[in-house]
Amino acid sequence: LPRAYNPPCESYHQLRNISYSQLSTYPPVKIFIGIFTTIETFERRHLLRTLYRYEINTRQFNKYIENENKDLIDYRFILGKSNKPISEDIKLKFKIENEAFQDIIILDDDENLNDGKTYYYFKWVTENLIKRSVEDNTLNEYDYIVKTDDDSFINLKNLALNLRPFSQYTKHLYYGYMRTTNPDSSLKQYATGMIEVLSAKYAENIGNLNISKEELKNHHEDVWLAWILMVNDMNENWIDEQCLIYDDPRMLRYEPSKGSLIFPQTVTIHSLKEDWKWKEVIDYFYGVY
Repeated sequence: LPRAYNPPCESYHQLRNISYSQLSTYPPVKIFIGIFTTIETFERRHLLRTLYRYEINTRQFNKYIENENKDLIDYRFILGKSNKPISEDIKLKFKIENEAFQDIIILDDDENLNDGKTYYYFKWVTENLIKRSVEDNTLNEYDYIVKTDDDSFINLKNLALNLRPFSQYTKHLYYGYMRTTNPDSSLKQYATGMIEVLSAKYAENIGNLNISKEELKNHHEDVWLAWILMVNDMNENWIDEQCLIYDDPRMLRYEPSKGSLIFPQTVTIHSLKEDWKWKEVIDYFYGVY
């Protein structure tokens, strides 16, 4: 992986004269991350689980933050109900994994790519995290709800730091790497599936929508999310982070603006589709691990 000490581009906050070192002076945040995965990807889940548990449990993402109040980050793996034959071996492995780690959520929807899994995720978040946190004060009340995939690496420390300055937007925020759409479309941009961050209020609003299964079919999930936000007047504070979120630099279709580099301030690296590609990423950010 080609490396750089400083980003070859300017982040959203740098463009507004907030340096990376200043991010820690803002109030801490509470984040819930839903990692979309499928039943067969045992090794990927275990890799992410090991990495994120290490980072969270050792408070690695707060290591250089003097603020007494720490960021809080939770995550779960998000699956739909299986809609195809599964071998007994896979069923048994999944049952053991689920009972052992208890960090898997199975949505009330069949497993799918572009037929509504995102909508049912936000419905689950609304019913099980947001509404229940009001009724049960032992549950965390999150500021931000994240949707990502199991081929994305998230640097938890950097995610939390870059969300901190948005504390005034905790009711109205949509954050990610934005792509533009067809100029003739009423929807001008959408956050890609590398990582999509919503304020808890936006997530709750989506979860409360009454959308039929038929209406959810054959929609590009990332475009659908932006569209549903737009048509329901959730169009405040769409934050475009063009620098710190990017595809694996080893891919041929890397983003030229990033110079095909990996750098310490990174929030997310996407398209790590083969497990071996993760080793250099983990070594870079965490040293001997």
